[in-house]
Amino acid sequence: MTPEQEGQLANIPAEVLLIRGERDALIPAYTIEDMSALHPGTRIIRFPDLGHLPYLEDPAAFNAAVAVFLRAAQSHAGTSAN
Repeated sequence: MTPEQEGQLANIPAEVLLIRGERDALIPAYTIEDMSALHPGTRIIRFPDLGHLPYLEDPAAFNAAVAVFLRAAQSHAGTSAN
């Protein structure tokens, strides 16, 4: 993301999911922490044994983690609507 795009994170009216492979040699670990501070509804999922492309390196684990996040977000949205 560019700095301009990062600044728009605070405007997202939904929970935000950030995913990081802890062995990512391209993006420093502090970047995801900095990004998460820009939106109060941010959740971070870290994959300790994966690199820059968790969705390719372990698609099953990636899909399962995203599914859990989406179910929780949907449940939270349903609770907030009541």
